[in-house]
Amino acid sequence: MKKISGLLSIVLLFALASCNSGPKGKKAETGEAHSAKSSKIETITYELNPDVSIMEWYGSKPTGDHYGTVNFARGFLEVADGQLVGGTIMIDMKSIKNEDLKDSPEYQKKLVDHLKSTDFFNVNSYPEALFEIVEVERLENPESQEGVTPTHKIKGNLTIKGITKGITFDAMVNTESGEITAITPQFIIDRTEWDVKYKSKKFFDDLKDQFIHDDIGLTIELKANKRS
Repeated sequence: MKKISGLLSIVLLFALASCNSGPKGKKAETGEAHSAKSSKIETITYELNPDVSIMEWYGSKPTGDHYGTVNFARGFLEVADGQLVGGTIMIDMKSIKNEDLKDSPEYQKKLVDHLKSTDFFNVNSYPEALFEIVEVERLENPESQEGVTPTHKIKGNLTIKGITKGITFDAMVNTESGEITAITPQFIIDRTEWDVKYKSKKFFDDLKDQFIHDDIGLTIELKANKRS
């Protein structure tokens, strides 16, 4: 009986560790900021609809995980010959929300306030983040990722806390019927590349099991309508 109990304990610990090992999805390619290519092609501008566009986030630590949303403030996308070619999206960092602690509003507020503090995203000093699309490439024979089949590779620059990094990820893009929709499978960024170092094992070696994973999972859904 003791052997069975011990085995069950090991299995349970392994399962918990597996559940909280971090977000799923492809890691976004990141590096130095991309240079925008000059272009003289004529484009059509689509205004972002913030009411039906959203970013979802997922973060984890050995003892659990949290997830929530961030709103987009405003933005636009550029289309040429029916294809997405560029755009600029402003992210409202003060809109960070948590979704998994709705039954514990006090703890939920504590977590959100902490995410907005100088330990994490310092939203009082940096109320907005910025994503600029510099290049869009059609994918050949794409495979489904997290229930989404990407059609394009999006290359751009992501600015958080005043730090700009080049970033590339996949998305399913549709430019039909006077509307643009863009949906990503969950992709992963390393928060420390944007100076979010709180309880990161890269920078603190005495955390034991109190560390927070550096990887953050992001899922983006954008909708934009042709500017009238």
